[in-house]
Amino acid sequence: MKKSVFNFFGVTIFVLFLITSCSKDPASQLGVYQDDFIFYFEGKIDGQPVELSAGKNNYALETDYQSDNSDSVVAMSGVLYSSNTTEMKNAFMLQFVADKAFQDESNFNVFENIIEGNTSLTERSAYKDHPTEYNLVLSPDIVSGTYSYSWNFENGMSSTSTSPSLRVSSLEFPNFWVSLGSDVQSGPCTGKTTHWLNLDRDCDATFIVVPNHVLGGYRASIFEKEGAVHSVKWYVDNNLVSSDQELNNIPVNVDGNHTLKAEISFYSGCKKVVEKDYSVLANVPVICDLDFSYDKQDIRVYDPKQRGTVELVYFDANGKRFSSKYDNSIGNFRIHGLRNFEENDQNQKTVRFQFEGKAELKAADGTNLVIDNAFGSFAVAHP
Repeated sequence: MKKSVFNFFGVTIFVLFLITSCSKDPASQLGVYQDDFIFYFEGKIDGQPVELSAGKNNYALETDYQSDNSDSVVAMSGVLYSSNTTEMKNAFMLQFVADKAFQDESNFNVFENIIEGNTSLTERSAYKDHPTEYNLVLSPDIVSGTYSYSWNFENGMSSTSTSPSLRVSSLEFPNFWVSLGSDVQSGPCTGKTTHWLNLDRDCDATFIVVPNHVLGGYRASIFEKEGAVHSVKWYVDNNLVSSDQELNNIPVNVDGNHTLKAEISFYSGCKKVVEKDYSVLANVPVICDLDFSYDKQDIRVYDPKQRGTVELVYFDANGKRFSSKYDNSIGNFRIHGLRNFEENDQNQKTVRFQFEGKAELKAADGTNLVIDNAFGSFAVAHP
């Protein structure tokens, strides 16, 4: 067993790109920018905002790694805690299990062992969620024998089932489009709705077309399903017509077939696109607002070593330990910006990265807490 430990406080480095807020050095006229890179964690814990930053209130980021030849596993961790106490209180930790079997420290490649993008949570069981593949179950908002359903998917598949399901990969299709067309057998109304599903992120919304009883005609309004909507851009036939949250008057001055599209942005940074077809005849719109919803189900993978996973740990004000490591753990985690960082005072290699996610954590006594809207910057040591 080998272990290396070091402390990170607020670190100042010089770079040629922007990571966080950057300010120009007033003593230099050569355009050199200083990047004040701070390791931190922000999020809500049971609804209460929490912010921990290295260099503030004597907080530091301590990192280590452990390698064990007996089970060919490398574990890499970082914990943000206050050095004011000898106990872990109000502290946050991340621990990664390397994705590859451990052979030789000299040949260890951290960029093959910490997975950038979606990362599965470590579990105590022999199974884990697949980080990039899901099973989509689709359901029309109206289920009726008078409708015929025609589903089409970005991967080239199609279905006439009322509620089809299919396996999709976020690596291959990060924004996977699904289109539902319908014909009402007892009437002339036809329609088609297309959703671009953001498989990498958890956000969902659509728009509803209803009569405008004040101004006449029809209006479109956003309906949130998961996440808070920040802004919307409305397009008719790919021409921007409004940036308001609602479109009070759908244009009906040109006869023919048209598409109404909403580009929806969420406060989390997630985005979703929804498009619906409609037609106009003699300035009268014909809108069949048949929509659908989806359930993105995790796919379970057998992996007793839990390779390529991450554990989230929080120590509360009393030092009680809560962890995301349990059977069928609930949450998601994503890292980006993974790159080499400077060696620590033990001459150990390190990497730094940004992260975001949410998870339900449990203590040994069965109590739990929820970390939501979490994001930050961390580092870990590695072989």
